[in-house]
Amino acid sequence: MLADKEAALPKAGIYISSPELRFWAAPELTRDERLGRNAGLVSKVLHAYGGRIMTFEYGGRITPNITAVKADGHTPGHTAFLLESAGERLLIIGDLLHGALLQFPHPDENTAYDMSQADARATRRRILSWVSEENIPVAGMHIPWPGIGYVQKAGDGFVFKPLQ
Repeated sequence: MLADKEAALPKAGIYISSPELRFWAAPELTRDERLGRNAGLVSKVLHAYGGRIMTFEYGGRITPNITAVKADGHTPGHTAFLLESAGERLLIIGDLLHGALLQFPHPDENTAYDMSQADARATRRRILSWVSEENIPVAGMHIPWPGIGYVQKAGDGFVFKPLQ
């Protein structure tokens, strides 16, 4: 967003999961003491991007090479994105975890940022188990440099092995 509340990227579109959009666009959310500021920001973005907001459902393909993966917990519509090309895969996990050094070995540990603590724990375990079993590399916003690598099962938790 620009200072005048216009879209910073006037030709760009925004993709958002249907559950995420329903949650953030709920009028009563703006009155929520904890979430109202973020809901107000979402409202401004929705207004600025107008007809360029596209929704998707979990399991559906956003593009021929990108699939939306349900990752509820951080928010009610949080999504991970599975990228596939030439037989290779990569899962972008977004905010599946916030403290990689703690949450890989102890996936049941949450942060205050997770809106549903129970869903965040269950989702983190489900996704980390899946990528470790299928040997799918992950990339995420809260993973230390280089931010991309493999997850391996280790006891009751997991270990992250950065890509070399």
